[in-house]
Amino acid sequence: MTSHVSGAFRILVAVGALACAAGNAGAQLKKPTPEQIDKDIKAVVAGGNGRTFALKRLGEYEAPLEDKQKEVAELLMKLVKDSKDYNACRSLAVWATDTELKALIEFLDTGDISKAAVYVYSKKKYPAAAKALAARLADGAKDYKVLTEALVLQGSEAEDDVIPYLSETKKPSQKFALEILTKVGTKKSLDPLNKLVASSKDGGVVTPAKQAIKKIEEREKGDKKKE
Repeated sequence: MTSHVSGAFRILVAVGALACAAGNAGAQLKKPTPEQIDKDIKAVVAGGNGRTFALKRLGEYEAPLEDKQKEVAELLMKLVKDSKDYNACRSLAVWATDTELKALIEFLDTGDISKAAVYVYSKKKYPAAAKALAARLADGAKDYKVLTEALVLQGSEAEDDVIPYLSETKKPSQKFALEILTKVGTKKSLDPLNKLVASSKDGGVVTPAKQAIKKIEEREKGDKKKE
């Protein structure tokens, strides 16, 4: 009996050690080194399965390595343009500069890769993409959660492009437009929101619209106090 218990204990200790090692490896991955990035670049250029793993790894770093950012971003963008590589696009959420963020706008309405592009803008602020992002609210996109995060990240610069979707009563876009304006709307949104409250008989619309109005008014008062 004792031997079985001790054997089981040794197994648990071994498993714990492996988990700890895996955790440490993951933590190390968050801090790229020039040597590791050079290996990733080499693997991406070489292609094959190594490319797939390297691309995914490049998207897992917590921040780009400044000295390598331009080189990596250009390489990733080339793959996006040449083959619409999903993993390369997604990894731009870490490595993209304004150059790639500008070029990526055209991929927001291009098949499956558009989801990866939306993800990039949920991590990188680039207000010029707001109009193209907002257009997805009316397209029946299934990535509404990430899309909402992307538009919220663009801040009040996205407001003009989101307001028109308050009238999209037959699609989820109205719900998400309300959610976005609740977080980033300014006094510019108050009039259309009040009109929505007055015209709608749907409690599921009126209640969040009133909440959005309340949040915006609170922000406006706070901004005036800071002046």
